[in-house]
Amino acid sequence: MKKETNKQGVLSYIKSLCEEQRKKGSDINGCDTNHLVEYFGLKRTNISRYLDELYDEGSLIKIKGKPVMYCYNFNNKLPEGNRSFDNLIGGKGS
Repeated sequence: MKKETNKQGVLSYIKSLCEEQRKKGSDINGCDTNHLVEYFGLKRTNISRYLDELYDEGSLIKIKGKPVMYCYNFNNKLPEGNRSFDNLIGGKGS
């Protein structure tokens, strides 16, 4: 049996948290970095790296503010303007 990586664990936890919030009929607020640091007992830099990678992959939605909140992306589509190659020269056609 393959062991779940920390990054996969973060995604699984955020997904279950957001599913729970959705079942209650409340707004889906997700969680912030500090909550994940306390829950997993990992360094903030590692949690932040996982969150950034998951966001870039389209698995998470980032809600800007203080603190930044992360929610599971149930549509699993990249938000508009967050496609890595869009910002390169020729990304919009040449």
